[in-house]
Amino acid sequence: QEAQAMMATRALSDAGPPTAEPAGDRQVFAIADRVALAGNSTVRRPLMAPVRLPADRRYVLEGQGEAWPGRLGAAEDLLRPRVAVTVENAADGPLARPLPAGIVSVRAEDGEAPLPALLLAEARLPTTPVGERVTLDLGEAFDVSARRQVTDFEWRGDPDPRSNRRPYRARHEITLRNAKADAVTVRVVETFSGEWRIEEASAEFARRDAGTAIFDVAVSAGGSATLSYSVLVEG
Repeated sequence: QEAQAMMATRALSDAGPPTAEPAGDRQVFAIADRVALAGNSTVRRPLMAPVRLPADRRYVLEGQGEAWPGRLGAAEDLLRPRVAVTVENAADGPLARPLPAGIVSVRAEDGEAPLPALLLAEARLPTTPVGERVTLDLGEAFDVSARRQVTDFEWRGDPDPRSNRRPYRARHEITLRNAKADAVTVRVVETFSGEWRIEEASAEFARRDAGTAIFDVAVSAGGSATLSYSVLVEG
């Protein structure tokens, strides 16, 4: 989902971004203004003025595909996806310079105000060279939620003598609800141990790596959607 991200890094200068000069495998950032620090004190200054960046916003529900008796979960547990915003420090973008690691604030659009008043979230920015894309974790979503349960489970053989893991088949059901006025897509990330195979699913999935399956589930505005899948997990 495309969105506009209003970002402001927090550090030391009101005069604009610091200049950056490479020094071997490091970057040296020159701060324009000096700041006097009294003993046992902390001072926070914006490093640069807010900028508007194109952003890819995603709702991510990190699940746990592993299931066995005693670890089946409860359907009444309310889960909330996390909000992940990906931006690019493009060479032709409004940043276009190496960025030091630190805290960034993400703010709502507010007309032409130089610093919008509504703070949506703060996140930690890693050291970001020009050309890199970075994903910021903005915390849990307020109006997108999920409930999950294991609707069927059966053992499929004896424990493996080396790992002591016992193969099983389980059916998962994850109900996603969206109270927003716009449709959203929730990325459901399920992890498994050992050899596994999804035998049936109500949505397309991708195998991200040896232990992870990813489902992208569209949820209409003010609506709900249910992801169900059956997985065979071997030792």
